[in-house]
Amino acid sequence: MDIRFAPHNAHLEDPALFSKRDPHLKELQKQMLVHRSSLLQKLPRHQPGIYTIGGGRQVGKTTLLKQWMSDLLKSGVAPESIAYITGELIDDHHSLVRLITDILDEMPITGLRYLLLDEITYIRHWDKGIKYLADAGILENTVMLITGSDLVIIQEARMRFPGRRGTADVVDFHLYPLSFFETVHLKKRLSPGELDQVLNPTPETAGNIVRELFKEFDMYLIHGGFLTAINDMAKHKYIRPHTLSTYSDRIRGDVLKRGKQEHYLREIFDAMVKRYGTQITWNALARDLSVDHPKTVADYAALLESMDAVVIQAAIIEDKLMAAPKKARKLMFSDPFIFHAVRAWLSPT
Repeated sequence: MDIRFAPHNAHLEDPALFSKRDPHLKELQKQMLVHRSSLLQKLPRHQPGIYTIGGGRQVGKTTLLKQWMSDLLKSGVAPESIAYITGELIDDHHSLVRLITDILDEMPITGLRYLLLDEITYIRHWDKGIKYLADAGILENTVMLITGSDLVIIQEARMRFPGRRGTADVVDFHLYPLSFFETVHLKKRLSPGELDQVLNPTPETAGNIVRELFKEFDMYLIHGGFLTAINDMAKHKYIRPHTLSTYSDRIRGDVLKRGKQEHYLREIFDAMVKRYGTQITWNALARDLSVDHPKTVADYAALLESMDAVVIQAAIIEDKLMAAPKKARKLMFSDPFIFHAVRAWLSPT
């Protein structure tokens, strides 16, 4: 194993201490509220193939991979058959092919091998490397799980790996921030029995439970479904500036990495916040900004949507129940926490 990835593969030294030594799981154990995504039960364990997990920044994709590694170890998978690598340390597809070939050569010959490749979009031409490995038969008997913060990753995989991804019914997964329902369960403010009473209310109990749910929803509109923000509120009663800036810095970095301009991004975010919940057109936005062309605004919005940061809510053709692409649409942040993180960047206090 390349020494650069050793901190993330502590299971190779002592699988029993993996949860205590791994940097992400160790940090997770310090939190007041620890979430296990239902996605953990859906990820493949017995069918080789190339699988993807898409999702926005800071939603917990890396932690999910580490929890899955821990589950594999507990289920009896040999530590030597599991490896985690991050794309942040790999330059291009040539380096990727060499690295994966070396890792798989070190794994046992018999049984399934599990290769977790995190944040693959950092690697230039990553798809060429994966395609070569698949065509060369190097990925036989291997469960390769790839993550990326750009939803285009899933579309690319579908187009460029036809017939090479295995036989599983589901090969693409999406990790979202926690829903309101998941957040209520995580906090355990209401018991399962009390939640059942919401669906089957009685005059004696329904009022108090509904009031508690509205209190929790008010909190959800602050921290959203981002676990770090949820734990900040639980521990400090507010979201730390570091938590807000970490998200906004990552989003800005990803946008700049794609050749976009930060001042345009700032203007578009500012326009979204000021017009939040109202219908807008690309032409109207472009007139109010220094952006030269409506298509530029549309391109930025599409990029943010592909990063799971923004939802472009199209108008509806009512008689056909189809999107009306030429009509005004709404630009919404995909989670309440993102709204607050962006606003904190626009107007720091």
